[in-house]
Amino acid sequence: GSEMCIRDSMYMVLERFREEQPLNYEILIQVKYLDIPVEIVAEEFGLTKSGVNNRIYKAKRWLKEEFRKVYE
Repeated sequence: GSEMCIRDSMYMVLERFREEQPLNYEILIQVKYLDIPVEIVAEEFGLTKSGVNNRIYKAKRWLKEEFRKVYE
């Protein structure tokens, strides 16, 4: 049904996000889903804490925009 289409679309958006922004993808997953502290992620990627938070913000904004297109 239509639920499958939405799930497929979301999966496609995530795949594209991973391809286009691999670093932001990694950072978002580690901080938001694996609960790794921002300090540790920042150190791992050679970024500042604000650099990591900035990337998370941009990643979430990009995803929100892409998912909005899916639902329109």
